[in-house]
Amino acid sequence: MPSKLYEAMASARPVLLMAGDEAAKIVTDAHCGLVVKPGDINGLVEAIKQLCADKYLRLEMGSAGRRYVDEHFNRREIAGKFHEFLISQSKQN
Repeated sequence: MPSKLYEAMASARPVLLMAGDEAAKIVTDAHCGLVVKPGDINGLVEAIKQLCADKYLRLEMGSAGRRYVDEHFNRREIAGKFHEFLISQSKQN
């Protein structure tokens, strides 16, 4: 997982990802950007052209990425759940 993927999604900008793994699935599922297979230079050029030419697409993908991160990877929520887990574990020991 690229370490900056969630930060990029949270920035409300479309993601242009050159990958074919779990990160590609997240970008695809979130509808927050375009995915190009590694090494596909022509695909990368076309993806850049597509994003440059379509302001509406950029706005939609950016908004979708922000929503996805807020719904699935909210740091406060994750930290709160982790804190609750640690408290429950300390009570068991």
